[in-house]
Amino acid sequence: MANTNTKEASKKIQEHILNRFESYEDMMSELKSYQKNYGGSFGKTFAQEGNLLVYESEVDKFFQDALKQTPEEQGKYSPKETWELYTSLVQREAAHIVSEDSRSYIKPGYIKQEKPMASNAKESGWVVDEKDNEGRSMSEFLPYTSANGEKAFFLVEFGIPFVKLHCLRSDPSKLTEHEKCDLEPERGHSFGDNEDPRSIGTNKDSRLGAFKEVKELVENTVAILDGQKNGGKNHSFDDIKKCLGEIVRSYHAHQQNAKNFELAKKAGYVQGVCECVAAVGKDHALGGKLLKEMGVTKEMAKEYATPETLKALESGVFAQEQEQKIEHHQIRGRKR
Repeated sequence: MANTNTKEASKKIQEHILNRFESYEDMMSELKSYQKNYGGSFGKTFAQEGNLLVYESEVDKFFQDALKQTPEEQGKYSPKETWELYTSLVQREAAHIVSEDSRSYIKPGYIKQEKPMASNAKESGWVVDEKDNEGRSMSEFLPYTSANGEKAFFLVEFGIPFVKLHCLRSDPSKLTEHEKCDLEPERGHSFGDNEDPRSIGTNKDSRLGAFKEVKELVENTVAILDGQKNGGKNHSFDDIKKCLGEIVRSYHAHQQNAKNFELAKKAGYVQGVCECVAAVGKDHALGGKLLKEMGVTKEMAKEYATPETLKALESGVFAQEQEQKIEHHQIRGRKR
């Protein structure tokens, strides 16, 4: 593995972190928030949650381009080992940035290096194919041409509740409305929930966010294809679809891992609060106050607390709350 302990390597990794943000201030705010929530492992968690790179190919490319790792060096390590090194390096440099020590090369006013755009996207650009009545994009496509002249068109369509992704042989702008209605997203090359595994589901609050997210998947695909093309590799249409499918499946796996991580984190938080409440014993007033201040409801306790802890709460603070509700209703009944 290339030497990652040099000043130049540290600077490259710190620039890599900064490029994720609009400004130095945004970066510091986000990293300090992670530090507050995750302590000493905040940088590693920041990387593991996919805030920087997600795909194996992206991490490999980062080591090759930024840290000058040779293919021979890269072949000595498994993807898991490479990912572990990558997240550890982000952890190391994020700690330097936040502490603002002598090994932090990113200072206020540092000129951010813009994230490189996929070369084919830069040449041809996204084409807006359809807009709604308010002038917002309903569908866009990105043309791609391989080294051997094979053409493909990546079409992204806004749909409810999914954003659909197609890989087509034909120019979408030349299709009739009837042909567009009959388009089916490529099975296995896009995804969603169990109801429609061909579409990309999104939990984004806005269509703009969802659209942007899916377009980034396409641009990542194009960047990989371009890198292979510059290495002299030809691509058939099926090769292009396969590359897109690998990117989408990696993205889906990452989203699922992130979801599982959030659920585990929430369960651990709720269990911790419930254990504290159970420990105060018969001081139900204090227990109720703790639950309220920590934002843990009875329903959350039933879902995430262990059976033993829940049993202690149900015979304690929750039982007290139920008695108070019954007493309150009895008083109201007598007043009537």
